[in-house]
Amino acid sequence: MPNDEIQFNVSGQFQNQDHTTTEREQNPDGQNDEDSNVVNSQLTALYEAKAKRFNDDTDHRAGLVDWIKNLIPIYLTFVFYLLVANGIDTIQFHLSDEIILAILCTTTANIIGLAVIVLKGLFK
Repeated sequence: MPNDEIQFNVSGQFQNQDHTTTEREQNPDGQNDEDSNVVNSQLTALYEAKAKRFNDDTDHRAGLVDWIKNLIPIYLTFVFYLLVANGIDTIQFHLSDEIILAILCTTTANIIGLAVIVLKGLFK
């Protein structure tokens, strides 16, 4: 039977679109119903494995989004306090202009990069 006559429905069962086929067309290699059941069970197992992988990937993406949503505000708060401490003259803390520039550049690159990674993963 040609492959275009078989559809795999959402519940994991196979349906033959052409219900008028003869017994020989249904089993061209002389396979019996037991062989067909083995093939159907193997394909059902494959379908279930793909569904499990999809669900696991979705869970991992959700965890990554939560991790980044928590990391970005913490990182930005740290950089903000670092810059404020650098600007207060009463505190004996001073960073050179090159270090401040490096911190701001890497912060910007990290925030944009993490956002791009998350958005690409969500809208793939």
